[in-house]
Amino acid sequence: MGALRNFPNPRLQGVRSWPVSGFGNYLIFYLPAQDGIDVLRVLHGARDLNQVFRH
Repeated sequence: MGALRNFPNPRLQGVRSWPVSGFGNYLIFYLPAQDGIDVLRVLHGARDLNQVFRH
């Protein structure tokens, strides 16, 4: 589930995003894991996402 994201950093391969219901343009960025998910960040969608995930 969630939209597969494409970031330049190869360590972020497989990162997905999901909108936060009831919170406008906020997105949860996560990696699927064996027993659930690993949440990386919760960000407003208007942010420069490539800049945020550059490092």
